Amino acid sequence: MTQKQPENSTTIQSHLFSQFWFLVVSVSAFLIYVAWDQRLISNVIKLDKSYMASLIALLALFATCHVAYHVYRRSMSIKNIQSMLSKKTIDLNFATDPMIRSFISDLAPLSVKDAKNHGEISDSVVEIHADTLRAPIDLGWFLVDLAIRLGLLGTIIGFILIFTSLSNISLDGAEGLGALLVAMSGGMGTALLTTLSGLIGASFLSVQYLILGRQAEYQIALLIRLRNRLSQSSRA
Repeated sequence: MTQKQPENSTTIQSHLFSQFWFLVVSVSAFLIYVAWDQRLISNVIKLDKSYMASLIALLALFATCHVAYHVYRRSMSIKNIQSMLSKKTIDLNFATDPMIRSFISDLAPLSVKDAKNHGEISDSVVEIHADTLRAPIDLGWFLVDLAIRLGLLGTIIGFILIFTSLSNISLDGAEGLGALLVAMSGGMGTALLTTLSGLIGASFLSVQYLILGRQAEYQIALLIRLRNRLSQSSRA
């Protein structure tokens, strides 16, 4: 008895991207726990007088929730499209995802009589929905850039703290020199730690939005296949 081959060998598991995302977040959460257990996070908060590291952490948390929402929704949408494409004849009533129903309803007015412009119009419909799917990724890369900029802003604030400490400390004797070094270390710690926080936060978000971006492109490819199947059915 031979097994039935899938319609397209490039079809992948619908929840593969969400599994990749969950793996990245799980490893990151474990590393954060280790840093907290070793009191590295408390030291960063204590040395960061600009509060930029805390702001970057909140930004990363918001962006992670943003990715989680879209990864889950798209996983369910991909599963719905794959289920429809796996049938010999596409049952439009089987479209349970709101985005898929909207996509099908946008294609519905296209009739065979408009065959001359059918391809251009259907391509426009696909492009409109593709832009909608790519919109969260555009926001994500903005957040990645924002995390880097916040880190650089913290670096500038740290250097400002160093220069401010130079004007308020006397350099007379060894005590004055020691006080100067202590004051400079605080500003330098702020400058370096915020830069490090910005780079780590941006890297963490880049991986997440890269996964979301690949998932969006795969979903767009499925929409094109669904459009082609619907077009063939209408001409049959």
